[in-house]
Amino acid sequence: MSKYKISIYKIWWVENEQHLYIGSTKQKISSRISRHRSDCRKGCTQKLYTAMREYGYDFKYILLKEYKVSNRQQQLQKEQKWIDKLKPKLNQKRAFTTKEQKIVQKKDIFKKYYDKNKNELKKNKNKWYIENKVYVSEYNKNHYKNNKEKLLKKKKAWTKDNKNIISERNKRNYENLTKINCHCGKHYNYGHKNSRNRHIISVIHLQFAANIESMSIFKREILTFKKDFVVMCHCGGSYKYNFTSRKKIHFNSKKHIQFKNSIMLQD
Repeated sequence: MSKYKISIYKIWWVENEQHLYIGSTKQKISSRISRHRSDCRKGCTQKLYTAMREYGYDFKYILLKEYKVSNRQQQLQKEQKWIDKLKPKLNQKRAFTTKEQKIVQKKDIFKKYYDKNKNELKKNKNKWYIENKVYVSEYNKNHYKNNKEKLLKKKKAWTKDNKNIISERNKRNYENLTKINCHCGKHYNYGHKNSRNRHIISVIHLQFAANIESMSIFKREILTFKKDFVVMCHCGGSYKYNFTSRKKIHFNSKKHIQFKNSIMLQD
């Protein structure tokens, strides 16, 4: 590929030397400057042309350096080096941007837009999810089914590489939980289902529950069958300890009412 010569030039005003502009051209510098003046008269709104209309056309320009390049991309890279070096105020944007820099710029633009329209975006997102609830659930199920092994491997790899992050997150979550004091003398974490379930099947809580003094005829004996607890009533029936609704249903059953009435008649 044949190379061509380019010129890096600088424009500035004597009365305001802080206002600089760096440019590059493969033409003669005088021709490029004439083009700048022409664009300014046409009403272009870039910073350089705004400064020309404010400070006048009697500006200075100088050749900084000449290079030989193979393409437009190399030309812009050379121009960007001088922009980074002199940091001119009148260059509207970067002459050359790498792929990594473009990704960062896009992220910054998205972040600014998100911060500005946060509430509206959340409303639209919630609305879309409500309208497409069935589609989303089916899509997630199919995606997990078709990519199960891949997703599990990815999850295991992430967990292995981020053990510190997970432990710190768990600590924060534990600290933010509200502790509920139980009558047995211990406590469990409010809002944490497993914490409450573990506490209910603990030896201390079971001993306390078994020794509660209530009406003599309704003393409860708790038997454990794995994770389910069955309370054996004196009437001969039973109900699940962890279900208040089952207890009410049992107390209103014919068997229990008959037993209760027979005890009252004996008294």
